[in-house]
Amino acid sequence: ALTEDRPFELAILDMMMPKRSGFLVVEKLRLISKDKVPIMMITANEGKRHRDYAKELGVDEYFEKGKMPMDKLLDAVQRQIG
Repeated sequence: ALTEDRPFELAILDMMMPKRSGFLVVEKLRLISKDKVPIMMITANEGKRHRDYAKELGVDEYFEKGKMPMDKLLDAVQRQIG
């Protein structure tokens, strides 16, 4: 609901969130966003199938928890929002 009322430059989502799948949020963001807002997804799931589906939905950056040093996350944020 917040994204419909407030502009934002970047979305960082977990794949598994309370009450809603990160995939469902990505689908909704892609439907309501006039501009293609960059989306980054972070997950503990190591499956290739989930990574492929995230890319299919338009996720710009995908990270696995525990394999993501903070500097790589910050570099990815910089890449996405300049």
